[in-house]
Amino acid sequence: MSDGLAFKSFVSETELNEKRQKRQEEWEKVRTADQPEECPEEEYDNRSLYDRLQEQKDRKQAEYDDQHQFKNMVRGLDDDESKFLDEVAVRQMEIDMQKKKEEKEIMQEVEEYKNRVLSVEDSSLSASSSSTGTTTSTKEQKKSPSESGISKKKSQASLLAGAVKRKKK
Repeated sequence: MSDGLAFKSFVSETELNEKRQKRQEEWEKVRTADQPEECPEEEYDNRSLYDRLQEQKDRKQAEYDDQHQFKNMVRGLDDDESKFLDEVAVRQMEIDMQKKKEEKEIMQEVEEYKNRVLSVEDSSLSASSSSTGTTTSTKEQKKSPSESGISKKKSQASLLAGAVKRKKK
């Protein structure tokens, strides 16, 4: 039992001196010039074990409470609040549906106007070619749809110029 494995109820002065010397040697290895030459003594807490453990327990409990404080503050919605939020959602859906309906109507109007402009251009082109009395070749006939496509783009661009608002940078 004297081999160091047995439980000792006291510490001898020589064991304390050996520990102090080891600490001093380690201190000298890590010590800088502005630190004292002698190793600072280990602080001894002369409170009872119960008091030290109780303090640790209280500290951990306080940390836990701080972390979970906001989780406890969250509460559910009551009936009035949920009804209000439902009404807001329904109203928002109605507004969105109204906007889509208006956009659809505007697009239909633009399409109708575009078709009218194309029909007027086609009639004016056919009238001008018949009045001049010249016959157009097949190549020129093929060009006229593409030209009408260009005018179609121009008229569409002019129509949407007022409707589209570009983002400012």
